[in-house]
Amino acid sequence: MVSQTLVNLKRKRALILRDSGLTYAAIGRKLKVSTEFARQIVSGASPRQKRKPIPYGVTETLLTTSQAARLLNVHENTVRRWADSGIIKTYRLGSRGDRRYNIRDVRRLLQL
Repeated sequence: MVSQTLVNLKRKRALILRDSGLTYAAIGRKLKVSTEFARQIVSGASPRQKRKPIPYGVTETLLTTSQAARLLNVHENTVRRWADSGIIKTYRLGSRGDRRYNIRDVRRLLQL
């Protein structure tokens, strides 16, 4: 409960600072947090999102972003943008949240 109370206090203070016209960098310096975390505090977003578990048996057919891009003959950033917009399903692996794509989804996209 204490940590949630501190987050609420930081959020209130960050909102006041943002309303006074300070940038996220300045808010971060005042609250002693990073610029990105200050932005998340002000927007009310959760800084850590839970990742969905990968279904059993899918790991053998997962491709990296660069492999999927080569198969689709597009740039890696295009594949990432498609994943963000929901055109192709992505799985997140590890603590860094590396993207992986099911080969069946990539093949289905090739057929369109």
